[in-house]
Amino acid sequence: MELFTTWSFYFPGKRCFEGQRELFDTYGIRKPVFNAFEMLARLGEERLRVISNDEEKDDSKYGRFPTIDGLAARSGQEQIQVIVWHQVRDQYAQGERNIKVILDHLPWEGNVRIKHYRIDETHSNAHTVWKTLGSPDYPTIEELAIIKKKEGLEKYQPDRMMPVEERSLSIYTKMPMHSVSLFILEPAGH
Repeated sequence: MELFTTWSFYFPGKRCFEGQRELFDTYGIRKPVFNAFEMLARLGEERLRVISNDEEKDDSKYGRFPTIDGLAARSGQEQIQVIVWHQVRDQYAQGERNIKVILDHLPWEGNVRIKHYRIDETHSNAHTVWKTLGSPDYPTIEELAIIKKKEGLEKYQPDRMMPVEERSLSIYTKMPMHSVSLFILEPAGH
């Protein structure tokens, strides 16, 4: 991956989360899409092969795509990063899926540390916090402080150690619709 970019019109607005397609709102609050770029920025320089066996497909003008798919990369022998998403075009679609991420041909034996970051309705999502505050057009300083606590990329769960067996590892998680997970794997003691 050499470059990702975003494009949007900008119309000066004053209301919080006014419906524009930017990375930050008028108050400088990171939108959840900014955290997706943060995840992409954490991918290593060497892209790895990902195969999705998801049989559920979503139609678009470009074809039919799995609702669960991903990207993987590595940074030398020190770290592997895997991004997995559960996404369809229908913004109102709901549901949750059990996900199994299988990593084969790992460069390590023994234990690995797994860091798990998530963007969904309740993680890395300042917009949800804003809605729970009543969607104020002009948040107070106190409300802005509460909203900004959830604007950055958040860990979904504490780091955990897992054993690599025969250079393979399986990670299980549940993913709600319209969510993205980033798994970062490092050998223990690194």
